[in-house]
Amino acid sequence: RAERLAESMTADVRRLAAVARHTRNAVLITDLARRTTWANEAFERITGFSVAEAIGRSPGELLQCEKTDREVIGRMRAALDAGEPFRAELLNRDRQGRDYWVDVQLQPLRDAAGRLEGFMAIEVDTTEQRRLDDALRAQAALLRAAIDAVDEAFVLYDPDDRLALCNDRYRQVYPTSADLLVPGMRFEDIVRIGAQRGQYREAIGRIDEWVAERMHAHLNPAETVLQTTDDGRVLRVRERRLPDGHLVGFRIDITDLMRAREAADQADRAKSDFIATISHELRTPLQSILGFSEL
Repeated sequence: RAERLAESMTADVRRLAAVARHTRNAVLITDLARRTTWANEAFERITGFSVAEAIGRSPGELLQCEKTDREVIGRMRAALDAGEPFRAELLNRDRQGRDYWVDVQLQPLRDAAGRLEGFMAIEVDTTEQRRLDDALRAQAALLRAAIDAVDEAFVLYDPDDRLALCNDRYRQVYPTSADLLVPGMRFEDIVRIGAQRGQYREAIGRIDEWVAERMHAHLNPAETVLQTTDDGRVLRVRERRLPDGHLVGFRIDITDLMRAREAADQADRAKSDFIATISHELRTPLQSILGFSEL
């Protein structure tokens, strides 16, 4: 039984050793003094240092550089001193002088009696992922700057109809409910509270009915909606549903256009009234003249 147990344990150890050797993540084991006693092939590939160069030296001595975050190093040392697990991202430097990022997980190793024997570190190279994340953040910042630079108010709602983002112009056209325009707020809650605060002239005295009409138009964005806000501005609301369920909206301030149109209509009515008055005033004496002429 002892031989069979030993064979079983040996087979397990071989399998675990094979996993440790062939994994793409760097694996190394240190003693209590935190000197490397074993490392796998991925450690050599990621760091550029051979296992022979790493044996007997601490990983920090071998890999850390002046750019490594001292605060993280302090927290890691405190966890190791306490014999506790630790995880963080570190900036290291390989044998060729290339800086690279790793997600490092440290686990204490204990014997059957629970006594601390050393530590095992598993390191995942996250350099490429961080580069992609930085590129995505840069693109997102560029897109946000472009959206903020647009003269029209822009808003984006997610498939659950919650606010994803909006530009500063959008908050400017809705000052009464600007405090509600935070990511995660439901569209219905925003318009209902805005209506309760008197933001939409069309909703005064008929809030529930107006909210129902607005929600129908919002959930079926096919036609342009006109809104008159409490400060007298007229907005053209245009919304479109994206294939993934997001909803894009624009608010275009057409107040000046509407005022110009009203002024033009008033001028046209004044012109018509003037012509009608002149026509009436001229028709009476002309009829007399025509009558005398016929006589």
